[in-house]
Amino acid sequence: MKVKPKYRDPQSGHTWTGRGLQPRWIKEALASGGTLERLLIK
Repeated sequence: MKVKPKYRDPQSGHTWTGRGLQPRWIKEALASGGTLERLLIK
């Protein structure tokens, strides 16, 4: 069964389910002071 994405990059539209290794755009967002909560899909 496919897992729905949990996080979305507002600039590029890329998504991540929250499973597995963090993609580069997540790592960059966190390194620049962002939080995962800001990237949550609501």
